[in-house]
Amino acid sequence: MVVTRLKKDIKNILCFSLVFLLSSCSVPGTYFSESDIQDGYHANGKSASFKVNEINSQWLAQHQNDLPYAYKIGAYDILNIIVWNHPELTTPTNQISTPEENGILVDEQGYIFFPFAGKLKVEGLSLDEARVALEDKLKEYIRDPQLSVRVATFRSQLVQVIGEVNKPGLVPITDRPLSIMEAIDSVGGVNSITANTSEIFVLYEKSGEIYIHWFDAQKPASVIAANKFFLQNNVIIYVPPAGISAWNRVVSQIIPSLSGSGTVNNVVG
Repeated sequence: MVVTRLKKDIKNILCFSLVFLLSSCSVPGTYFSESDIQDGYHANGKSASFKVNEINSQWLAQHQNDLPYAYKIGAYDILNIIVWNHPELTTPTNQISTPEENGILVDEQGYIFFPFAGKLKVEGLSLDEARVALEDKLKEYIRDPQLSVRVATFRSQLVQVIGEVNKPGLVPITDRPLSIMEAIDSVGGVNSITANTSEIFVLYEKSGEIYIHWFDAQKPASVIAANKFFLQNNVIIYVPPAGISAWNRVVSQIIPSLSGSGTVNNVVG
């Protein structure tokens, strides 16, 4: 029953996605057959592929190493850098100014500028890797530099939680891994009256494919697995309403979110 309903939901979202972006479907489901669920979407020279998985203990055991585990610095993060015994180089902090005002902004290309180190790309580096890179630059001017690097404000990596939750919105990913259950809890949890908790969806794009994961929050084992599923940037968590098709009601929310993260542009080309 769940698998059949899930297939219908996926048909709807893929067709509505391409209606919205390509105007290639005049009637929902027109170009779909059962095999399309596995093969992806192909029409008018355009194509999209996706993978569907249930989040459970078996899947988690096989893919645990595929999940993100270390925070990587990204564009628009604000860093705080301490150079020990060199207060003139240390990012100032006080109770009056905010981290946004005093911190070091990672620009849109992923670079920072730091005295003596010059312009340095830190996007994609862990905090420890950024510290080592800065220390190497400063060695030319400071004997045995000792640094501390941390993110003062996390702004580069966000998860969007929508649907039947109490406060739909964006949840930042920090240097502490963020699980599905923690993200949902961050927006006030699900609406216990209106939510269909037997089918909670997680969507994201990776290497040109859309991945759709789902789990049954009414099963304790599935909840435990979801609490160990760590999220990456631009993930969308969707808690559907009870009693109606999951995708039809909020496709206008999901599609702009996916296209805004670059997902549709990467998948449909």
